[in-house]
Amino acid sequence: MTEKNSSEGVNFAGWRVGVGRVRITPEKPTWQGGYASRTHVMEGVLQDIWAKALALEDRDGRVGVIVTMDVCHLPRSVALELKGRLARECGLSREQVILNVSHSHSGPIVGYSPWSIHPLSAAEWEDVYAYTRQLVDKVVAVVVEALARRAPATISTGGGTVCFAVNRRRNVEKDLTPMVTPVGPVDHAVPVMKVEGVKGETIAVLFGYACHNTVLDGYFVCGDYAGYAQEEVERLHPGATALFFQGAGADQNPLPRRKVSYAVQYGRELAAAVEQTLADGMTPCNGVLEMRYAEIPLGLEEPMSVERLSEIAREDGYRGWCARALLEERARGVEPLREYPYPVQFWRVGGQKVFALGGEIVCGYSHAIKNRHGADAFVMGYSNDVMSYMPMPEMWSEGGYEIEDANLCYGLPAPWKRDVTARILDAVDRLAAGYDADNQTEKGR
Repeated sequence: MTEKNSSEGVNFAGWRVGVGRVRITPEKPTWQGGYASRTHVMEGVLQDIWAKALALEDRDGRVGVIVTMDVCHLPRSVALELKGRLARECGLSREQVILNVSHSHSGPIVGYSPWSIHPLSAAEWEDVYAYTRQLVDKVVAVVVEALARRAPATISTGGGTVCFAVNRRRNVEKDLTPMVTPVGPVDHAVPVMKVEGVKGETIAVLFGYACHNTVLDGYFVCGDYAGYAQEEVERLHPGATALFFQGAGADQNPLPRRKVSYAVQYGRELAAAVEQTLADGMTPCNGVLEMRYAEIPLGLEEPMSVERLSEIAREDGYRGWCARALLEERARGVEPLREYPYPVQFWRVGGQKVFALGGEIVCGYSHAIKNRHGADAFVMGYSNDVMSYMPMPEMWSEGGYEIEDANLCYGLPAPWKRDVTARILDAVDRLAAGYDADNQTEKGR
């Protein structure tokens, strides 16, 4: 497909961009994340999975790196180790790095603590820890690679649309037929960032979508629809690197699903939306990069009592063993958390606003942010720490997994307090306005 070169005849002085990629497919069988119904380790590899890094340097020498990973979750302990090593080895502070995971439920479990909705043995946990150490080493190496490959480039942004995401809280999967119109809030936007070299060649394409990577539920490692979308974009642009980021898709599923053919189809549909955006022309970004980051304390309700946990612990399945794990923590004298340090991040790439939020954020966050900061804003979920679902206010009265069970499954001792949405959006507003939400003082670039 022929692209319109939005940079033709214009000098976007200042950008230097580098990209790197590394295969992160497990080298030995390990557990996959996401589905509590799984009973054993992976059986094979359907598609290789990747960690990729996009390093941006503006005209004043400010550097930011976006890292995407085709895995299910990113616990705080792993994110802290990654950002710590990148600070020591690359001189990158926490606001200079965005870590985003695609939330592929066909990707491996990542983590350093024996906490999961799956009944892993001690030996299987050691395999998870070994994979996690390898992942951290590979991500650090790929960031170093991207930084070393920085060269003059242009950056432009735009957006398309694709419609396979369906609100999973408002629709019953088995009841959705071709004659039934899905209901409920969605965000079908496809934000796209293109990086071109000095000759107009496409170096990298960063794009996102707000939808669970849950087409597939078997025992074969795969990037799901996002993996196939990246492969298709790279096929159409030989030599370029395609990076996928997960958006506010915590309440969105791809439907219909459960077949590899659907994952391929949705990947191609998403890639087609990216291609249309590239072909329609994009908005150039001037050579200025702003980056801000904060961790805000989000409150938890009163921790579940030992009696209530003991009651749940008698259940079979994931609720039971998650409750038993919390009881074991109490028995060791671990004090239940009363609040959680939640990461909020804001970048401005030229005129393009980018918001990166932790956890499994539902699409209502995207709607709220776009209403406040522009419909073209990039909204990333699953960034810098995936600690649980982050609901919107109306969901407390509606109930459901995201309110009733999610925090238990993530090892939190209680549900969120009802003010978490307001606190997150307030932090978003303050960072976008140029304030440090940690201490509420204005923060320069």
